[in-house]
Amino acid sequence: MPHNLYLHSALVQTRRLRAPDDAHRREALAYFGLESALSLAVSVLINTCVVCVFAAGYFGKPGLDDIGLENAGQYLGATYGAGIVVIWALGLLAAGQSSTMTGCYTGQFVMDGFLAFKVSAWVRILVTRLVALVPTLAVAFISGGGAGSTSLDQLNQILNLLQSVQLPFA
Repeated sequence: MPHNLYLHSALVQTRRLRAPDDAHRREALAYFGLESALSLAVSVLINTCVVCVFAAGYFGKPGLDDIGLENAGQYLGATYGAGIVVIWALGLLAAGQSSTMTGCYTGQFVMDGFLAFKVSAWVRILVTRLVALVPTLAVAFISGGGAGSTSLDQLNQILNLLQSVQLPFA
């Protein structure tokens, strides 16, 4: 995700080197590149595993409706057992928290460094979280995603499609 790359760039700038010479800078950049590459590689591995699990369970099953966020837990529980539902729920919670924290930290670095806004930490946190949460909640309420509704699943599929086109360019 682009915000992860921006966050890693900002974190690199905040770290202190043992000595400011070129050799130590090159060593630090090598480790920062490795750290960024490993985090993205782990993310790719996890996402690939999720896609493979759902693809293996979905294709070739007659009468199975589309699997979306609303019914993914039920599908996993029926296919792989009740323990998987807990793992799925914890994974969704961790992914949401990770995304929110990364977005907030990135927003804070952008506001503080690139835009030169000098505000207290609690104001930055409040503004960046509101910018992340208000549109999300507005879309969820406007879509009318009640029980049995697939509108949020359809929106999620559209967003995933748009990201798959946009992210390689970022």
